[in-house]
Amino acid sequence: MILPRDSGGFTSHLPTNASLDRINNEVGYRRNNVRFVSLIANLARQQFSDEDVFDFALEVAKRNRLKQLVELTNPASPPIGGLLGSLGADGPYGKL
Repeated sequence: MILPRDSGGFTSHLPTNASLDRINNEVGYRRNNVRFVSLIANLARQQFSDEDVFDFALEVAKRNRLKQLVELTNPASPPIGGLLGSLGADGPYGKL
């Protein structure tokens, strides 16, 4: 996550930019109700719960780790999407 250097904010909207998120959206921006998250997480939180966003991020991390392991053990392996499809890998959001 990238924090701006000054109060001028960011000049571009990147998914890794920091964003101030209200933990409970029914309460205002108070010290005990805010946290810095990535912009992409904050946007996801508009529609999904913390648990949904965390579960999705965990599935992405698992997929990336599997891809790294496959590439390390067999550099000539097929793209990871094909491998996961052949394994029938399912996550909480359907086929990976």
